[in-house]
Amino acid sequence: MTGMGFNAFISVHSIIPRNSDIIEMEKSAGIRHVIGSEELEERGDSWMKNPKRMSAIGFLIMWMIFTFMVLDSEASPDVYYGNVVATEVKTIQVKGKDGRVSVFWLGHKTLFDTRAPSVGDRVKIEYVKDKLHRNAVTRVTILSK
Repeated sequence: MTGMGFNAFISVHSIIPRNSDIIEMEKSAGIRHVIGSEELEERGDSWMKNPKRMSAIGFLIMWMIFTFMVLDSEASPDVYYGNVVATEVKTIQVKGKDGRVSVFWLGHKTLFDTRAPSVGDRVKIEYVKDKLHRNAVTRVTILSK
């Protein structure tokens, strides 16, 4: 029995072609057989000729440029004139010519030209919108009492 099983293995094995025979048949039929990194050399193709990959890379680069341009742009301060209505520890309320009272946030980077304003002072306030969309004061100038 063992001899018959061995003969069956040999006869089946002789029917199945070897890998080198398969590669030769594919090359003669015009089929490319690629192993590992030989694909780029055999096709003469580079990774840049893939349109999906190039559009994805282009989109990523454009997104990065746009993001850095928006984030790096320095905000120009707006100016507000009015009379001080109230002051608190970190905020100042100023009533403008139109009668509207605006709240401005003071911080450690706020510059005071002479002194901190008190109630009744006419002031010029330079401010920017911070990340929380608050009016962050950059400079306070007292115009008159």
